Amino acid sequence: MIVTCESCGTKFRVDERKLKKPVTKVRCSRCKHVFVIRLEPESDDEEMVILDPTTNEDLPKDFEKEIGGKVESTTSPTTVEPPTSASTTRRPYSQPPVARSKIFVLVALPLLIIAVGVSYYFFANPVKRAVKQSPRVEVPPITVSDKTEAYFIENVHVGQMLVVQGEVINTAPYPVSFIMLEGKIYGPKDKVAIRQRFYAGNIMTKEELAQWPINEIQSRILHREGDNLSNVHVKPGERVPYMVVFYNLPPIEELTDYSVEYINAEAEKPSITR
Repeated sequence: MIVTCESCGTKFRVDERKLKKPVTKVRCSRCKHVFVIRLEPESDDEEMVILDPTTNEDLPKDFEKEIGGKVESTTSPTTVEPPTSASTTRRPYSQPPVARSKIFVLVALPLLIIAVGVSYYFFANPVKRAVKQSPRVEVPPITVSDKTEAYFIENVHVGQMLVVQGEVINTAPYPVSFIMLEGKIYGPKDKVAIRQRFYAGNIMTKEELAQWPINEIQSRILHREGDNLSNVHVKPGERVPYMVVFYNLPPIEELTDYSVEYINAEAEKPSITR
């Protein structure tokens, strides 16, 4: 006879001649569900046999099961196995979840090995990467003349100021514009006490230096085009005068020296046409 598990739907072939009782309890070997095999309507004198592999209950010696046409003797509690014939129908079988340790071995461990390998490659074999550098801008050659004049003047707003005058020479083979300079005053041990940046071509009279507010004086020496555009399109070999003004001076006895340095200028090279 063909018996179907009530829970998973698996069909079993059982020789009913081997079942001596009209009602017998069996356990499905696939889903472990316990169900009843009935040979005839239930009566008051029926006897049940439970096929439970977890108990030590002995079944009758002559009890046998037939699976796929093969008869096997059963002397101990055993669950019913499904037939292997083509007519057998099975419920979709879900694979039990993989243990966490297996997940770590299959997923996390390979990723960790890859990360360690990549780190070792970059640290043990550093690759020299090409650093993109901005094109170097040529600074036009400008010479600061050694001939300078320095003097103190009293300003009505800030008191005593130091004024340094001189000139610069365009030694480049092309015109330049906006020549910038920096003046420095040195104190004890050649330490810079004051520094002032300014543009060439701005000259003031002593009367203006004595009367003008310091913000007007600063604005004048920072005029990049110079007086009457004297600091624009300076031709090769041409000279441009300069003036730098220092105020808020330290005590005169602490002043040791001063200097004027060339900082930058803009070249006016002719464009090449083809």
